[in-house]
Amino acid sequence: MKTKWVILLCLILAAVAVVHAGKSSMRNPSVHQVTPNPAQPGAIVSIAGTSFGVTQETGQALYDGQPMAIVSWSSQLIEAYVPQDKTNWTYFVQVVGDGEESNSAEHTVNVDCQGVCTLPFYQPERWNDFSTVLANNNCYNYSNDEITMTFAQPGRACGARVTEMACPDVVQAVLCDGLLELTDPLAACPAGTHKVHLVVAPNWDYHFYRQDLDGLWSHKPGGTPATNLDNSDQLITDPAMADTGMYTDHCGYFCACGDCAEIL
Repeated sequence: MKTKWVILLCLILAAVAVVHAGKSSMRNPSVHQVTPNPAQPGAIVSIAGTSFGVTQETGQALYDGQPMAIVSWSSQLIEAYVPQDKTNWTYFVQVVGDGEESNSAEHTVNVDCQGVCTLPFYQPERWNDFSTVLANNNCYNYSNDEITMTFAQPGRACGARVTEMACPDVVQAVLCDGLLELTDPLAACPAGTHKVHLVVAPNWDYHFYRQDLDGLWSHKPGGTPATNLDNSDQLITDPAMADTGMYTDHCGYFCACGDCAEIL
């Protein structure tokens, strides 16, 4: 009888040791970056990192110590709202999971972010230098009016790159980068931002058009020259009505500002 109790006690101690070892081997959450940066109060930001936990459960994302409203949660990416009461300042973002706190990542609030850009002029010579700018900047750079020399890709800056060439996936990446979705295509963008139109060639590629100060639209296909003509050599008055070639899926209109969105 005594032997049975000894064996039972050994089994209990072994189980406790396994649980303790499992907890001690868990990695603390780590925040790598918060994008877009800066962002406005109430904007959705993406918190990229590791070991957040597959599901939220009791986890929290904290903005200056204040719990953030969560949009989505995965082990490496959290989408959450910047608290509405924040003003122009640089704050710290943390993730808490299973009682463990992450490092602090800086993030800046810019209340006036939508008003810091100017509408783009149609200046193809700025992009068509047939040298480094032409080859290293694409339609996404052009639509955001931002030269990065990285052949920018939707979602790359915020850690949520496109995995499937379909409207929902590309739209998610674009919003993650900080562009604003315009649900009414006839509505005007907020002051200081300009309209962008997204099209997709299903399972193949995406393409962007932008509206310039003169009211017409222009685009820069990949590493080729910028132009305000469509595939039929017609001026583009509305990309939804233009000849967009193999890009048959129209995914919607967005508002862009290179000082608010972060592309890479």
